[in-house]
Amino acid sequence: NKLSVDISCSSVIKTNVKPDLHKCIDCDLVQISPSNSIKNLDKMYEDVVDTDYINNLKIKYKTFNGVFKKIKPYIEKSQQKHSKINILEIGSYYGVLLNIFEKNKLNAIGIEPSKHAYEYSKNHNKQRNINVSFDKFVEDFNAINFNLVMAFDVIEHVENVDKFIQQVGKLMKEDNFFIFSTIFIDSWFARMLGNNWPWIIPMHLSYFNQKNIHYFLNKHNFEIISISNHIHYAKINYAIKGLLNKFPSYINFFSKLISFILPDKFSMPFSLPDTKIIVARKFRRK
Repeated sequence: NKLSVDISCSSVIKTNVKPDLHKCIDCDLVQISPSNSIKNLDKMYEDVVDTDYINNLKIKYKTFNGVFKKIKPYIEKSQQKHSKINILEIGSYYGVLLNIFEKNKLNAIGIEPSKHAYEYSKNHNKQRNINVSFDKFVEDFNAINFNLVMAFDVIEHVENVDKFIQQVGKLMKEDNFFIFSTIFIDSWFARMLGNNWPWIIPMHLSYFNQKNIHYFLNKHNFEIISISNHIHYAKINYAIKGLLNKFPSYINFFSKLISFILPDKFSMPFSLPDTKIIVARKFRRK
C-alpha cells in the first residue's frame, strides 16, 4: 500500500499516519513494514518544498550553531593533521550548516536531493552544493577523501543501513570522523510514549537502539567516540503541538489551547532523551 504523505523535515507535526514496524531478530533494527513502504521515495525527496523550514530558519540557525560548537573539537583535530580539510554534508537541505561552515572559513560540499532546497542553499552560500542523492554521488562523482562526513537527521530515512555506512566509509581514510544524528527507539522516552512516540512516521524507515548502532558502525570500521544529546531550538507552541498531535483528539485539544495562549515568537532549547549526536572515528581493522 502506498502512503500518500508529506515527507519534508517539517512534516512531523502534520502527519498522523502510523506505519507498521517490524524488528530484525538478528540485529534488533526496527524498520517500517514492507506493506507500508513509500514507492518512488527518491523522486518524492526531489520534489520536496518545505516552506515551514524556511519560515523557521532563524531557529534552525540556533540549533546548528549549537551543533557546530559541539563538533568543533573534531574539526580542530582534523585541522591539526591536515593543512586543508574536506567536509561533506549528506542531506544539506536549505544550507544552514553549510552557511555556518562558510562563516567559520571552512569549505564543505553539500549534497541534497530536494531541488527546491538545493536551489535555496546554492543562492545563499558559496559552498559547493550538488543536487543529487547520496547513492548517485557515490556512484557518479570522483569523491575526494573527506576528513569529516556529516549527516544530520538523515540515517533514519535510510532503508539499507549497511550500504549507507559502507558508502560513508569509502569516502574516508582511517582516523577521520563520521558525525551524525538519529533517534533511539530504546530510549525511556520512546518506550514511555509507545505508539504515540512522535518519530514513528512513514518517512522514518529505520529505528536504532544503543546496541545496534555500535554493531553497524563497527561492522564498517567505525568506533563510537561519543554519544550526546542533540539540542534543538523550537518555538514552544510548535514543539508542544508536534508532540501532542500524536495523541488522541481529546489530548490534542491542549495543543490548540497552548498555541492560542503562547505567543508564536517564543522559542527555547529542547533536549529530548531519544535524539542523539554520534561521533564515530574510522579505524583500520587488524
